[in-house]
Amino acid sequence: MFRFCLLPALLLSGISLNFIHAQTPCDRANARTVLDANNARVNLSHLSYFWTKIDTQFGDPDNFEMSAGYEIPKLPEGSGNDVHSIFSGGFWIGALDKDDSIRLSRTIYEYEIENFWAGPLNSNGKTDLSICNAYDKYWETSDTEVQKQINNYRFSNYQDIPLANIPESVLKWPARGNPYAKGKNGQSITINEELAPFVDVDSNGVYNPVKGDFPDIRGDQHIFWVFNDKGDTSHPFFDHNPLGIEIHANAYAYSSNNTAIDNATYYSFKFLAKDTIELREMNIGIFVDIDLGCFNNDFVGCDTSRDMGIGYNGTATDPDCASKGYGANPPITGIKILKGPKDNNGDRMGMSVFKYYNGDFSVMGTPSSKEDLYNYIRGFWKDNTTQTIGGNGYGGNVPTNFMFSGNPANPNEWSECSENNTPADRRFIMSVGPMDFMPGEVKTMDIAVVWTRPDSFHCGDFNSTIGAAADQVQAFCDSVIDVPKEVPVVSSINENMKGDPFSVFPNPFDQNIRVQVNKPIENAHLTLLDISGKSLKSHTFSNLDTQIEIQTSEIPPCIYFLNLFENGKSVGVKKLIKTEP
Repeated sequence: MFRFCLLPALLLSGISLNFIHAQTPCDRANARTVLDANNARVNLSHLSYFWTKIDTQFGDPDNFEMSAGYEIPKLPEGSGNDVHSIFSGGFWIGALDKDDSIRLSRTIYEYEIENFWAGPLNSNGKTDLSICNAYDKYWETSDTEVQKQINNYRFSNYQDIPLANIPESVLKWPARGNPYAKGKNGQSITINEELAPFVDVDSNGVYNPVKGDFPDIRGDQHIFWVFNDKGDTSHPFFDHNPLGIEIHANAYAYSSNNTAIDNATYYSFKFLAKDTIELREMNIGIFVDIDLGCFNNDFVGCDTSRDMGIGYNGTATDPDCASKGYGANPPITGIKILKGPKDNNGDRMGMSVFKYYNGDFSVMGTPSSKEDLYNYIRGFWKDNTTQTIGGNGYGGNVPTNFMFSGNPANPNEWSECSENNTPADRRFIMSVGPMDFMPGEVKTMDIAVVWTRPDSFHCGDFNSTIGAAADQVQAFCDSVIDVPKEVPVVSSINENMKGDPFSVFPNPFDQNIRVQVNKPIENAHLTLLDISGKSLKSHTFSNLDTQIEIQTSEIPPCIYFLNLFENGKSVGVKKLIKTEP
């Protein structure tokens, strides 16, 4: 399945570097890259299209061919046997301003047009053609490159690293203050605000790889990019009325002996309110065209207990059609919210809406206005009626935010199987919200694509198949991925600041370390982590303990993190460096 479009190019009047007062409309981004560290080959395109392969025609960003971009299992490129589980995806983000006007930005492939452009926004919530062009890029690095940088720092005896020894991806990483940062086509970029995540080895608040700093990555392969929704405020499609949002995006994958992890890909997003607009009732929607192999025989559903939207086959086998099919025992794919943004009370939110729509222009079909889009991410149809339980979700008596929320194995629960629906080309939206979003505020969200291929499933049990895989992915996130995520912030705190709960000495060290607890701690324990977030040692102690010695003779020279917990909550992290004895 693919589509080809030819749209008129934007008319540009020249580059204005003074974009505080005037803005030159940005070109459509045309960067693309591939995440392929494990069993999946995942295409990312135009910075705002997830799981989509876009090939630009004749060098014209508005003239392109689009095709399915989530290949799994990954096969040798060019083999002709590749089969995909997702055609496309992206964000639909909508809110109300103080005048109750809808502010909405989205990527929607039916129109081959998006409301997102490359790069960050300045402090006035604006950008410019030159900035967009420089940031029309995905930055990629790997665990191998980062480990090389860490070893370089150790081998230099923790002194300045020669430029020639620093891996290129580490050297050019787009982090705050990096004098070596490079954008598209090797263009130098100046970064004065927080951008790509990094470990600040010398705790000075800026990234300098010569001083040993390195990207704070997850997975065996990590990709970072940044985009915004104000690159062209005059955009004619859907009466574009932007929110003034800057989005920092990260995609990563782990090669693992665990099948669920090897089949999963992960994504973390940071949303920054860079405009002066006060937004309320904001919902962040994830749009997905699931397309499991053959595109026209899919079912969809959701698992509210796991915050997951699900695509599965509506037929027992998946034949070739306009796109290649999986054949016998087709797979199941889930989009799972691992960690949602915080609500107005500071609590993490999960999936708040799941809805599917048809690829037509009926009241349940493709949205044709920003009002339609805002309705969809809130669980309403195009005619402002709420979706309802039973049948196709329209016209019933019991409102619901979650369509087809039953287990297909149970004929008494609401699913496409129990409704005996006709399989078709399904698209769905899963949303998180509503929430306020004030100027200067930051929201974060982590998701994963989960995939499994059971021996037999047709209208089978979610819990023992995609649910079991999702549980493993969530557990991996909680125990491994999430632990080092906060390290760049915590580790930059002055070690001698007043009220610091604990101290570690010596540091750097070559044998054992001693931990001095500076105040009473309840239900306390220490965990020593390596750079990947793996727990190496754990020590539980009582309030009466004031100094703890930790044996470290068996661990190799490297950088480590020591995390102190009180009642299960982290209260401090120390960055440690072990040297050669």
